[in-house]
Amino acid sequence: MFIKMASVALIIFAIIVNVLDGKILYIRVFFENDFLTHVGLFFLLYSVIFYAWGALRYNVVTLLLFGVGLEVAQILTPSRQFSLSDLSGNLVGVLIGLAVVRGVRYLHSLRAG
Repeated sequence: MFIKMASVALIIFAIIVNVLDGKILYIRVFFENDFLTHVGLFFLLYSVIFYAWGALRYNVVTLLLFGVGLEVAQILTPSRQFSLSDLSGNLVGVLIGLAVVRGVRYLHSLRAG
C-alpha cells in the first residue's frame, strides 16, 4: 500500500516539477543537468511503479506516454517549452529502470532456481 501511495506521489511530483517553472519551485531534482534530471526521475518513477503494480511492458508504454504528455503540457505553459532532450531523458530513464528491474528479477530467479 505504501509503495502505491509513493508512486502516486512521485507522479504528482513529476507533473509539478515538469509543468511549473523551476524558478518558482527553486528545486533541481537530481542534478543541475536537465537531461540527467529527467533520466533520474523517470528511472525512479519506473522502479517504484513496477514494484507497486508490476507489468513491465505496460509500465514502459504508460510512462512514455506520461513523459510525452508532460512535454506537450509545457507547450501550453507560458514559462516552459517542449524539449526533445527532456523527452529523450524520460525515455532513457524508463529504459534504465526496465533494465535494472529485469536484472534484479533475473538474479532472483538464479538464486531461487
